Amino acid sequence: MVVLGFTWLTEHLPGGAGTTRLRVSYADGQGVLRDLLALCTSHRWSITSLRITDDRDGEVTVSLDLTGPDHATAPTVLAATEGVRSIETADDD
Repeated sequence: MVVLGFTWLTEHLPGGAGTTRLRVSYADGQGVLRDLLALCTSHRWSITSLRITDDRDGEVTVSLDLTGPDHATAPTVLAATEGVRSIETADDD
C-alpha cells in the first residue's frame, strides 16, 4: 500500500517523475565537478547515476542522471557553471 501511494505521489508532483540524462564536459582540475554537484544539491536534484565517460587533454566528460523538482531545467542551469565547456541532453542507452 505504501509503495503504491508513493509511486502515485512521485508521478503527480512537479518534476517528481522522470529523469534528465546529461553529458557534461568541463575543464579538469578547476573544481568544476564539485561546483556542479553543489548546484544540483541546491536545486534539490538527486543524482541517480554519475560516471566518467572521457578524460583527456585537460577535459573530463561525465554522464549523469538527475531527478527531482524541475530537473528538466538542469541543462540550462548547469551550463552556466564556470568551466563547463559543453552540455548535452543524452538519450537513454
